[in-house]
Parts: sequence; structure tokens; C-alpha cells
Amino acid sequence: MSKRIVGVSPWSPRDGVDYDLMKAAGIEWVRQNSEFPFGRSEEDITPSYTRWFARYKEAKAAGMQIGFYYYVDAENETEAGEQAAHFASLVRDKEPDCRPAMEFVIDGLDNATVNRLALAFLQRAEELSGFAMCVYTNAYNAGNVYSGAITAYPLWIAEYDVERPSDIGTWTAWAGWQYDASASVPGVDGNVDRDIFTNGIF
Repeated sequence: MSKRIVGVSPWSPRDGVDYDLMKAAGIEWVRQNSEFPFGRSEEDITPSYTRWFARYKEAKAAGMQIGFYYYVDAENETEAGEQAAHFASLVRDKEPDCRPAMEFVIDGLDNATVNRLALAFLQRAEELSGFAMCVYTNAYNAGNVYSGAITAYPLWIAEYDVERPSDIGTWTAWAGWQYDASASVPGVDGNVDRDIFTNGIF
């Protein structure tokens, strides 16, 4: 069984999201991005988190089901652990309805380092948050970067304008597929992502 999920960025205008309209239009799931700038001051982070938490509560109140998403840009194991702790501090008292997703920022790192640091983040994030995680990436990275232990985690793959993802690398199947990054849905002022999720993501 598959479900459909719409992704809403936390950086869009505060009054640009109406979860009741989204729910009435048949949208069941909403992705809450939680990539607040790690290492920034509380003065920088607080406005984004306040807006994100308000949307989390509104989505729950509207009967939406929620998943979380987090960017990781670690360059060593210490940073991976610190960012996992930061992620866990944001979400550990929340109630997601599917696995939180990690997207690793690969720029400038070799494949072995990416796999090692991404895995370190996932393991630490699971330990600290209590939530089982999944991996979000595009088709190129799935096929050419990731391998080994990290492919035991469910894959949420992004690839557009295709009938199905073209390359999932050493994963045996995808659990989520982001097939559109410029969709329009009632209740959202601006473009959103559209996805298909299988039970492997829940």
C-alpha cells in the first residue's frame, strides 16, 4: 500500500500554509523540514523553530500525518554526533507518523567519508531521538555514492520526469519517491514537493 505526501518548506511565509484546506483536498501527509542552521546562535534559530513548531501543531490539529527531514553537513565524526544531538533535541518530544529522513550534504567529500559520516549521524540520531530513520537522496547519489551498511536504511529517492526511479544503487527497493518538486496544492502559497511513500517509510 502506498500513500501520498506533500512537502512544505519551513522557509515559506507563515501565513502561506492552510492545513485545513490541504486536508480537505485529500492531502494526508506533510513533511516538516527541520534543517535549522546548526551552530548558529539561538537568536538566528529561534524564529525558524517557532514557525516550524507552530506549523507542526497546526498540522496535527488539522488531522494531518507528519514526517521530519534534516540536512546534515558534517565533515567529521564529532560534527556528525553534534548534529545528531541537535536533530534529536528538536524532535524527541514530537510525534512523527513516519521515519525522519536525513539528507547528507556531499559536496567535497569522497564516497567512503560520506557513507561513514552519514551512518554515524543516523545511528546517533536514532539512539538519541528514539526514532528509526531513513535516507533521502537523489538518484545519482543512490546509484553512485551510497553503499554498504547505510543501504539497510529505507531509501527516499528524488527523481523527476520519469515513470519510476532509474537507479537505486545497492538498495533493493525504494520506500519513498519524490516525483515532483514544483507541484501546487490547495492551502499552500507556492510550489511544494509531491511524493509516493510505501509502508517501508512508516
